[in-house]
Amino acid sequence: MANEGPDPRTFKSWEDAFEYAVPAVRRMEKQLRSDIASNRERLRTLVGASYRDLLGTAESIIQMDEHVGIAETHLSDLSIKCNTRALEKS
Repeated sequence: MANEGPDPRTFKSWEDAFEYAVPAVRRMEKQLRSDIASNRERLRTLVGASYRDLLGTAESIIQMDEHVGIAETHLSDLSIKCNTRALEKS
């Protein structure tokens, strides 16, 4: 039966680790390093996804700005072509 060893999450301070034998501390270190690597990868995935979402949103804003610019141009052209004085006399 393998001894799982102490759970470092239950330690009150770093000094608690020194109450165990060297092999147990090394197992804890190995597990902690593995957990750190796993968490680092999860964080990269989360940040990467958020960054891609941000880039997609920025691209949508740029496209919306272009469409608004085109609509403003069309409205301006219509305004120029429309003789408002003639409409006021009617």
